[in-house]
Amino acid sequence: VVGGFRGGGRAVCEAKRLGGCLDVVDGLFAGSYGVDLHEALSSGRMPLGHYTLLHVEGGAITCARDHLGCRPLFMGRRGGLLAVSNVPNVINMMGVSPEPVQPASILRINASGVSARPYWRPAPVRRCGEGGLANLLRDALLESVKLLVERRAGLFFSGGLDSSVLAKLCIDLGLEPVLIASGMPDARDWRNIREAADHLGAEVMEVEITQRDLENAVKELEHLLGRLPVMDAAIGSVFSIQARRLSEAGVRQAVAGQGADELFGGYMKYLRILEERGYGGLGEALAEDVFNLHRLGLPRDSLACKLAGVELALPYLLPTVAELGLGIPPELKLRRTGGDAVVRKYILRRVAESLGLGRIAHVEKSALQYGTGVSKAVARMMKLWGRS
Repeated sequence: VVGGFRGGGRAVCEAKRLGGCLDVVDGLFAGSYGVDLHEALSSGRMPLGHYTLLHVEGGAITCARDHLGCRPLFMGRRGGLLAVSNVPNVINMMGVSPEPVQPASILRINASGVSARPYWRPAPVRRCGEGGLANLLRDALLESVKLLVERRAGLFFSGGLDSSVLAKLCIDLGLEPVLIASGMPDARDWRNIREAADHLGAEVMEVEITQRDLENAVKELEHLLGRLPVMDAAIGSVFSIQARRLSEAGVRQAVAGQGADELFGGYMKYLRILEERGYGGLGEALAEDVFNLHRLGLPRDSLACKLAGVELALPYLLPTVAELGLGIPPELKLRRTGGDAVVRKYILRRVAESLGLGRIAHVEKSALQYGTGVSKAVARMMKLWGRS
């Protein structure tokens, strides 16, 4: 039995071999929630947090990921060979193609095949007005931070909306987050980062990324994940570099805003989807993107931090927040304000306003891989490696 404690998530990585069985619990559990592996897998009553659970006995594997797949878990089958690992390239090296284990399901794998039992589906959100939904979202995020985040956690900070909301919630709760930001020396995000930190009254650990940093980070990530596209290599390398700097400073948890763009409509592509498919199509696209995060994006980010011995906490992807985000009407995510103007992440901006974030609530910012200048640097590097 592995337990958590209130006032910050507890990271656990534990494996026990008992007679003819093997139990593995790896994760970050929210607040006072813990997990009895056998009770959880048999009953389907799963704890809040980010985790993978695994039980091996009698030629069968029973395993599960958390509700949104924040922790990696992959499986592969070939003939009589069954392989399960949190590192996809381990399965690749066995000559088996890895497939992500579906989140929110308990899988049983044996010689007869694979069976899956869902344990969670998002519940409908109760109807209320715009202000009521903004208040519900703020309260859910506050509780998520309270449950997941340690007193002295690192916070991946870009000066944008998502990370600034998390930073303000941490500060309001009396936590002592270590804000960390990185980029190439000429990155365009530096000004936003410094202005947002000044508004919060916080200091930022600034990390200037070198070409050698990128080369080392990408090679390490591809050793675990296989060959990566430029975008994934860029994002993963930023997480890896920042996590290493936190680890050197004695910080063992990193907090990031992953999931906010998919839940609340942050990417530019959503403007095109709204134009072509309307709000109905936008809602479908947002939900699809949220439920696809487990395939590569979340494993990439989690493993990038794990390389440095740092646990990744994602407050936007605790199921209590994600469920609410999925239920908010798309009209409150991309808000038409007259003419052709559309405000992305409108409802999250309302939350930021209620937290007193002022100008930060309305800042428009490039995606991490672009604002840091890392995407261009990785593309140049891969071209030198003979990859397009």
